[in-house]
Amino acid sequence: MFTKRFIAILFSMVLFIGNVSAFASTSPNSENTEAIIVSERTYYDEDLEAEVREVITYEPVYEKSNNRNIVGSGHYTKSNTYTWMSGEEMVYYVGADFEWNDDENYIYAYNPISGVYNQPASIAIINTDRNISYGQYFFFFNRYVDVDFSFQSYNMIGSTKDFSISIRVSQTGSVS
Repeated sequence: MFTKRFIAILFSMVLFIGNVSAFASTSPNSENTEAIIVSERTYYDEDLEAEVREVITYEPVYEKSNNRNIVGSGHYTKSNTYTWMSGEEMVYYVGADFEWNDDENYIYAYNPISGVYNQPASIAIINTDRNISYGQYFFFFNRYVDVDFSFQSYNMIGSTKDFSISIRVSQTGSVS
C-alpha cells in the first residue's frame, strides 16, 4: 500500500515538474525564496571577451497543463555572473512575474526586476535601462514577451564596458 502511494506521488511530481530540473536556489529578488533552476550554462561572450555563467530560475505560482490547455503564472529570473580580471564575480539579473495561456494566445509580464551586485569597488554602474516588449513568432504563432536590462560599467580610468541580459517567456510558459 505504501509503495503504491509513494509511486503515485512520485509520478505526480514528475508530471508537474516536466522538463524543469529541480534544484533549490535563492533568487536575486528575495533572500528567502526557494526557486527551481530551469537551466544553467557557461558560455563565452565575445563582446565581453570572457566566460559568463547564466542561470534561469522559476518560482511557480499557478500551473495547469494537459493535452489542450497550458496555463500558468510564476516568476522567472535570469542572472549572469561575470568574473573581472581581479577575480571578483559580478552578478547582473533581469526577471518579472509572468502569466500565460496557450489556448487564449496570452502572455503578460509585470513587476519587472533588474539589477547588479558584487561589482568591484572601483567600478560604477551607469546608463541602466530596462524594457518590456511583446511580439510573436511568424506573425500569427506563439506570442512572447521579452524583458531586457542593459547597463555600462565605468572604471576610474574612464573606460566603459557594455552589459546586457534578456529573458523571453512564450504563451506556453517556455523560457529562454
